[in-house]
Amino acid sequence: MLGRALEPTDGRVVVVNGEMLVKRISRKGDRLFLLAENRDYPPLEITEGMDFHVWGVVVSVFYKL
Repeated sequence: MLGRALEPTDGRVVVVNGEMLVKRISRKGDRLFLLAENRDYPPLEITEGMDFHVWGVVVSVFYKL
């Protein structure tokens, strides 16, 4: 479930660019990163020239049992 009215603040899990790209957002000083929960994937720094849009903030997860 996504909270589209929530602010994508440091430490929140977000959906990016309307895709199924789900990452944790992290701010370090004036730099912004997207972090994967899987440590095999390096952080992705968001820079000015990138096409970047937070589509929503993840507020809960449902699993099929």
